[in-house]
Amino acid sequence: ENPTFYDQIVSNFVFNKIVSGYGFSCGGIREGGLLCFGPNSSNLGLNTTSDNFETLAAGKNSLCAIVNSSREVKCWGDDDSFANSPRDDSRFVALTA
Repeated sequence: ENPTFYDQIVSNFVFNKIVSGYGFSCGGIREGGLLCFGPNSSNLGLNTTSDNFETLAAGKNSLCAIVNSSREVKCWGDDDSFANSPRDDSRFVALTA
């Protein structure tokens, strides 16, 4: 375990998907929600969410996810990473970073 990335809180969750960017990792929690950890995770500006996510994609300084129920894309992190965001009424089935 790497002390830079290890967080005791993380060991209490079961993740169904995990992605990593520059100095952070984020995981979809099996029971719902999203948890990010690592030295740069606070830069994402991710507030608590209980949504379930179909897909996660991490860029260098950002994270995007597709919400299971609505197919809406939500993004966090560096605004320059997703400056050309899709229209609010867009729905997605896949993402890639």
